[in-house]
Amino acid sequence: MKSGRVSFPPAPYLWIQALLALVAIVVAYLLTIALSIACLVLPLLAFWSFVNSGLSYQNWQGFLRAMGTPLLGCLAVGGIGVCVMSLWSLFPRRAPFQAPGPRLSPIDQGRLFSEIRSIAEMFGIPVPGEVYLCGDMAILVAERNGFFGFGRGQILVVGLPALQLLTVGQFRAMVAAGSAHLYAGDTALNPWINTLMSAMARVLNSSKPAPPAGPLSAFFLAYGGPIRLALASSISVYWKLLLRLCQGLTLRLERRADALACYAAGTNAFVSGLRLMYRYWPASKFYWNVQVAPIVHAGFFPPLGEGFARFIGAPRLDQSSAEFLDTQMNRRERTPADPRPLLHDRIAAAPTHRVEREDSGSAAIALLEKTEETELRLLAHLFPGTASRPLLRIAWSDIGPAVYGPAWRALVAEHAGFLAGLNPQSLPGVMQDLSGFSARIPNPPGMLLSALQRTTRLRTVLQSALALVLMDSGWAFSAQAGELVFLKDEMRVNLSEELVGLETGRLAGETWLQRWRQWGLADVPLVSASTAAS
Repeated sequence: MKSGRVSFPPAPYLWIQALLALVAIVVAYLLTIALSIACLVLPLLAFWSFVNSGLSYQNWQGFLRAMGTPLLGCLAVGGIGVCVMSLWSLFPRRAPFQAPGPRLSPIDQGRLFSEIRSIAEMFGIPVPGEVYLCGDMAILVAERNGFFGFGRGQILVVGLPALQLLTVGQFRAMVAAGSAHLYAGDTALNPWINTLMSAMARVLNSSKPAPPAGPLSAFFLAYGGPIRLALASSISVYWKLLLRLCQGLTLRLERRADALACYAAGTNAFVSGLRLMYRYWPASKFYWNVQVAPIVHAGFFPPLGEGFARFIGAPRLDQSSAEFLDTQMNRRERTPADPRPLLHDRIAAAPTHRVEREDSGSAAIALLEKTEETELRLLAHLFPGTASRPLLRIAWSDIGPAVYGPAWRALVAEHAGFLAGLNPQSLPGVMQDLSGFSARIPNPPGMLLSALQRTTRLRTVLQSALALVLMDSGWAFSAQAGELVFLKDEMRVNLSEELVGLETGRLAGETWLQRWRQWGLADVPLVSASTAAS
């Protein structure tokens, strides 16, 4: 990849729009300060004028003084509270930073930092001071800390699933899309706009009714409520116009960042990488909870990147991820909370900036050095309890016997009395009468299962018993996206789908019996003598 500063086409109107938006936000800022001060001054003036109005303490004037003085006094105190809360909301925040994962070092990750450095040089921006590895399908360039755009530090967050699926060219495009937001030519006002917009949002939130947190809070809410309502009403109209202006600007800035990413890394790499990032983003969270967590809790450490590639290869997950991508492509409306361009808009706009860059097609995971050590650090971050005990390295092909097998045997042994006399050919009748058979499931010690819990537990027990029958007969086990898939020669059986098919009637009982007889396992007991003894 060619390094060095790239001369990007200018976007002068974008700079003008950003400057106008900044001016409008500053005006909103000053207007809010003025209204906040008015919330303080006007009730105090009303209270002072009433006290010094010369009303006597007799007859109706005395009644009016006795009622009006404390009421206006409380409103004045409420006005003080509203003023303090709104001004405090305007003050910029330094959100506490929580590392999204282990921090990567340029000494240990030379290849990865070389790519990051080349992209930063193209945009003429500093290399991110901190690079972190996370477990999400994400590549994020962001800023943290700082005050009104000064003293900020750039960070880069790279997801292990993204490195596993993206090519090197696609990785460059995703990093370039994030780096483009820090590009001084078009987006220098971004930190200011984001800071001021966040402050204005806090002001509006502080003006909304909220449950009191204590007696003092209840007092301020009771007597400051009308003043808070007046403050919110005064700035809401201007805020809506400002929000629409800034959303339009945000949309243009996002499109400009996409265009810069296409110039920097190539349109094809950007579009294909964007599709992958959208398609598999939900699967990355599912992967850690469903696939990795049981293995880690059993004391083992599998190859994490390789496991994610295997995970998304499951037919059901592959179909659901494709459907999710189609849903994102067909979205046509944005929400106020998410003003970013829609996926189909980003892809449709990219070809207008078509630039081709070299992409060898090699996987971006090759940029990650000391893979096993780095993945172990990520695992310790995602599962903090693992840091105190050693984990045994294990291949994915050995997961079944080492991790799931013992758990299945323990569960089957616990329900040996219930499973006695059952075999695979008796399962169609059991699945058609789950409610009747589930009533015979024993309660765990100290628990009283509901009808739904009994049915769920029965499904788990039967699935575990069938899994042991197949495993003990030489079938290889593959855990994919929470499914129990067994392979032998050219045969493949997904126990999760098979049992659901029997229960719902999609799989005929005769078809089930024919398969198990063909495998020679129809008469094998679901609980063997050795399992029952354990």
